[in-house]
Amino acid sequence: MTSRELYKGLGEKIKVTLIDGKIINGYGECFTMPQDNEPEIASLAIDIGSTSLIEVMADEVSKLELIG
Repeated sequence: MTSRELYKGLGEKIKVTLIDGKIINGYGECFTMPQDNEPEIASLAIDIGSTSLIEVMADEVSKLELIG
């Protein structure tokens, strides 16, 4: 997934399907540009509730859907 595609999930209710088939539902909370990340891959932190965040890297995501 490109950085631009991943960025579309920021501030939205989303459903993310990872390349291994795992599905994450939540709210796109924080986007990190590739140049600000190590390794240089964009990422999106997803609020999954209960004060928990999961960070996914762009190369782990096969599909991102807006659900809200």
